[in-house]
Parts: sequence; structure tokens; C-alpha cells
Amino acid sequence: MPYGTHAACPGRWIEDFDEFSVLLREWGVVVTEAERRGWGLVGLPL
Repeated sequence: MPYGTHAACPGRWIEDFDEFSVLLREWGVVVTEAERRGWGLVGLPL
């Protein structure tokens, strides 16, 4: 199903699939660096 059908919501902090893709790529950098340092990650709601 298209991203916009279920996830895109105008006015939200992630406007479209391209922004979501950037978020995932940048989060991958964070996770990789945390693993390299032997750190854990905590997810907190916004």
C-alpha cells in the first residue's frame, strides 16, 4: 500500500515518504555508532 494511505498526515513532523526515509537512514547512523561504542539505546515517546 502507498505510504500516504496510512502514514502521511499533513501537518505532522514527517510529511512524506522521503522524510521518513531520511529519518530511518539517520537513525541507522545513531544505532551503528551506539553499537560501536557498546552503548544501549532507549526509546522515549515524543
